[in-house]
Formats: sequence, structure tokens, C-alpha cells
Amino acid sequence: MNKNNFKFKSRRIQRNVYTYWMSLPPEWLMNMNLRKGSEVTVEMIEDGSLLIKPSMETPAVPAKEATGAANSPEKESQHVSDILGRP
Repeated sequence: MNKNNFKFKSRRIQRNVYTYWMSLPPEWLMNMNLRKGSEVTVEMIEDGSLLIKPSMETPAVPAKEATGAANSPEKESQHVSDILGRP
């Protein structure tokens, strides 16, 4: 997958008691080898937009996880849930 060809739907800002948050697209997370616990940096650029990048200290996802070794839709769905830290 080319990292520059992603087109994502808009995201809604969520809020809990003390913080605002939004979900990140699972396709981007998998492409960037990110999972629950991975660190990203968030930077405000000149026009006020936010730039989200994987932290240089983020450990790589093990090869089996990174390649999507799932061979069925159920396993692939579980793979995405594992990356996102969902049951």
C-alpha cells in the first residue's frame, strides 16, 4: 500500500471527562506498523493543521502481525481489533 494514497472519511471529536480524542483509521495504523501502546508525535504546523507521525522510539510490530498473516475475514477482523486494543 502506498503511504501517500489514503483517503479517509472525516472523524468526529469525542470527549470524556478530561480530554478530547478521535479515532485513527485502522488502515493507517496497520500501514505504519502501529498498535495499542505505540507512540506517535502530534505537531501543529504553520496553517494550524495537526501532523501525526509515528514516534522514532516506537518498536516495530512483529513480522506476523505486520504482514496481516490472517487468512480469513474473521481472523483479519481480530487482527485489526488486536492492533486497536479492542476485544
